[in-house]
Amino acid sequence: MDTDPRSSVNLQIAVICIGSFFVPMLINASTLGIPAMSRELAIDTRLISWLPLAMVLASSMTQFPVGKLGSIFGRKHIFIAGLLFVVLASLVGAVAKNGETLVLSRSIQGIGNALVFATSLTLISDLVPEHMRGQVTGIYVGIAYLGVTGGPLFGGVVIENLGWRSVFYIPIPFLLAVSVAAAYFLPQTSRDDDKSFDYIGSLDYALGVLILALSLLNITSPLAVVGIFAGVATLAIFVSIQRRAANPLVDIELFTQNRSFGYLCLVLTLFNAGLFSIPFVLTLYLQYIQALSAQTAGFVLMAQAVSTAIMAPTTGRLLKRFSSVQLCYTGVALGIAGLLIGSLLTRDSSLWQLVTAIVLLGISAGMVETPLISFMMSSVDERNRGAASASINSTRILGSLISIAVISLFLNLLMGDALITREVFPQLVSAVKSYFGVATLFACAAAFTLWRAIRSARRHANS
Repeated sequence: MDTDPRSSVNLQIAVICIGSFFVPMLINASTLGIPAMSRELAIDTRLISWLPLAMVLASSMTQFPVGKLGSIFGRKHIFIAGLLFVVLASLVGAVAKNGETLVLSRSIQGIGNALVFATSLTLISDLVPEHMRGQVTGIYVGIAYLGVTGGPLFGGVVIENLGWRSVFYIPIPFLLAVSVAAAYFLPQTSRDDDKSFDYIGSLDYALGVLILALSLLNITSPLAVVGIFAGVATLAIFVSIQRRAANPLVDIELFTQNRSFGYLCLVLTLFNAGLFSIPFVLTLYLQYIQALSAQTAGFVLMAQAVSTAIMAPTTGRLLKRFSSVQLCYTGVALGIAGLLIGSLLTRDSSLWQLVTAIVLLGISAGMVETPLISFMMSSVDERNRGAASASINSTRILGSLISIAVISLFLNLLMGDALITREVFPQLVSAVKSYFGVATLFACAAAFTLWRAIRSARRHANS
């Protein structure tokens, strides 16, 4: 009997899930510290909006190249490198003396996030047989989302008692321990025989994402429309390069020959465009408008974490009784309801109204992503799993980028360069309500796109 602990698939999955928990937990814990950081370092509204944007932008720019690097050097090594990048980001953030250094720290966090999440799904898919993939994916999504929305709880307690810099210091030994465990327990993964890397395509993709993001962030500028066209054109060139490349970063045929996969990627993009910035938006609302401490705000936001953490693995089990379509539609409907409630927030709204919206959004996230990701990963062959995982994370991050661009736009339009003080609280409430309104439209668009995806899949099955 083999007693080597490294032979345990459950232990290997646990290592991946723990790493996928700590990375978003640190990112979202530091998000809760933004009000404290802005007060100590005198960060204005425009630079505040760059703190979440820098992380998502860096992650988005590196997502596809990272997926290919995983195929070349082995996904295990890229996963470990991602954890170490997050450690570096923590060190930079902990010693920051100004807002610009914090933006640098968040950018490094974004690269680490891309390295971890571009490989974690593929590592799990390689370890788990197909008939168990939905259930295990549900557990993975639940744990990752627990990190995403549980970060504010950790951040709130730490910031209240030890100061915001401790949010960066405390996770470092845990991240290092997970890195060592990953190096020891995770199996070596297969690598492509062709070691060539598309440097031109990588630079083109990063440039296109950067131009598009900056244009969306400065949408009121006369040059914004030109920038959007330039960004879209640059990404179109990227698609053309990938079609002709012998060893592309992403197989475009994954989308052209599997239309339902492409539609589902768009669903994920729109869904994340609606939900991603909720912790950031509510962090500002709770600590400024409701005058709650960081610790109390963290406890309130924990309602979303608990809802998602319970619902995601439950959804994985429900896939045995209900179709992915039924669960996705139900999840999107609950998300729309939660966003509508959020759009009605005022300076005098009760915490019960807010908690109701948060719980609905948490349940929605758990019900939508688990069946979507499970179906998307099962719809591609083993050769394309790395590209599919990178595509899933890229579309999720694209949605996150759109989400942050929307809230940044409203903050800049309504508040400009002002520091957040009591005098601008009415404008902050308007920005929060406007964000929830646009997020509701994104969720409705996700429901329509899901319907199109189902039609496409049925048409393909009948042909």
